[in-house]
Amino acid sequence: MKTPANGYLSLKTISDKLSLELSLLRFYEKIYSSFLPDRINAGDRLVYPAEAIENFKIIHRLKSKHLSEEDIKSQLASLPHKGKKPSKKPLARIITVTSGKGGVGKSNISLNLAIALRLLDKKVMLVDGDLGLANLHLLAGVKAERTLETLIKMDLSLADIITSGPCGIAMIAGASGIAEMANLPDYKRSYLLKQLEQLEQIADYIIIDTSSGVSPAVLDFIRVADDIMVITTPDLTSLADAYGLIKACVQQKIASRFGVFTNQVRNLSQAAAIYQRLASCSQQFLNLSLTNLGYMYRDRSIERAVRKRRPFILEPEKNRVSFCIRQLAELLNHDDFDISARKTPAFRRLQNLLNETNDDGRLSEVL
Repeated sequence: MKTPANGYLSLKTISDKLSLELSLLRFYEKIYSSFLPDRINAGDRLVYPAEAIENFKIIHRLKSKHLSEEDIKSQLASLPHKGKKPSKKPLARIITVTSGKGGVGKSNISLNLAIALRLLDKKVMLVDGDLGLANLHLLAGVKAERTLETLIKMDLSLADIITSGPCGIAMIAGASGIAEMANLPDYKRSYLLKQLEQLEQIADYIIIDTSSGVSPAVLDFIRVADDIMVITTPDLTSLADAYGLIKACVQQKIASRFGVFTNQVRNLSQAAAIYQRLASCSQQFLNLSLTNLGYMYRDRSIERAVRKRRPFILEPEKNRVSFCIRQLAELLNHDDFDISARKTPAFRRLQNLLNETNDDGRLSEVL
């Protein structure tokens, strides 16, 4: 059994201490989340501060009196210091890694970037947003027993599906074909997005690895991003598709920062030429400035790492691709981006957006 963070308790531990069913506490968690203290990331799960025991005890006592929901929430709201304390921590910086074309190394870059940021002592949450062909857990060499799909089918909390990845990064595995999401009751959909929103107050960075292309799911993951990192290669079709993706985002009036990271290059001059070509077209035809986020060489050490299911940045032998990823992490971590300017959590904005679409079915793809 894993030991909770010092002074913090898992929901299972609280269940044991109160002699209440775990499923009952999960129900209370969903309905009365605003009257519970915030949780923190303890590696592969979220845990509560010790005072949450008293919160759950009060909620259970009020429920046992068979009061109406309105009366229960009214009494909870009147209790001093029983709700959430305002968080002073800045919201997490969300980086969406995407591409117009598949096979450009996007997932490998996302995984190794997450580890590089963790090695800079940052709390990192890596989300596999490729719901059709989720593979981040395979590249990381971890077994994801629970995914977004099991979150829905087994009525779990988001904390239950977080997997501990290499170097202590937290991972949420993707899934395929979550059709049930389109028909979720309002309270459950609201709860799920609030859980994702909570991640923004726990992590320093949230990295979302999307599928390739310009599907509604990809565009919605892009909408929540502070930074959009478009991966391309020297291949002509990859360049064309990268430009097509950027153009689609501009047409959707997505106002995030756009950056280009060029993979599989032979040398620095080739990387510079590719960036310049894409940046010039974007500036001329879209009136959009692109940031040069760097490049990564074509290197056999990547293939060897994939076969071993081990991130290449953790290989004992020095390799130039690890140097490129570390440079990218340093650039992102030390640039002049000010996350404090964003006051509204990104997943709350996404929830508002989905509400405006009148349930057009995109939610099943987004999550």
